[in-house]
Amino acid sequence: YTLMEAFEKLAAVFDERERYEAFTGIHNDFQTELAPVVPGLGDRPAAAVLWAGGDEPEEFFPYVIDDGTSFKHLRDLGVRDALASTDVKDFHSSRGAIDFETLLSVDPEVILLRGQEAKSGEEFQNTVVAFLEEHSVASQLTAVENGDVYRAGPLYQGPITNLVVTERLARELYGFEGELFDRQRVADVVNGGF
Repeated sequence: YTLMEAFEKLAAVFDERERYEAFTGIHNDFQTELAPVVPGLGDRPAAAVLWAGGDEPEEFFPYVIDDGTSFKHLRDLGVRDALASTDVKDFHSSRGAIDFETLLSVDPEVILLRGQEAKSGEEFQNTVVAFLEEHSVASQLTAVENGDVYRAGPLYQGPITNLVVTERLARELYGFEGELFDRQRVADVVNGGF
């Protein structure tokens, strides 16, 4: 199921059709607001999506962007997958990890790290990114040199989390400023005011 299809099924279980429909309107408006933010294909950086636990990661589990709900924000933003056309095997199929040397052979323009959502943006910068900048190999990566290492969003996303993570990444990847969804409208639907 897509994220919204799964949400619809959940709404049916809890007999919350009206709330689902109200949130579908928010989602549709969000998609309309997001469309002009996404640059043309040639202007989008190629990003490697990796799982990197801890503050000083030395190995990474690579993820190829696919149809799963945890990649919805990346698909909606049109993120180009730096790993898709390489010999690096997706973690789902290989259960293998890669090291800095392998990552350097790909040298993605952007690195998107999963497993870091418990940290604030500042904590992420002060731990993981600072470690990469000081590492003898990681510091040679284009993404690290250019300051393009970001949190990739959680593996499990509901519709609200997806809005927040997509907007955050739109700012980081494309320099978007402002808001892509109405926070009060979301709060109203959550609180039953639809």
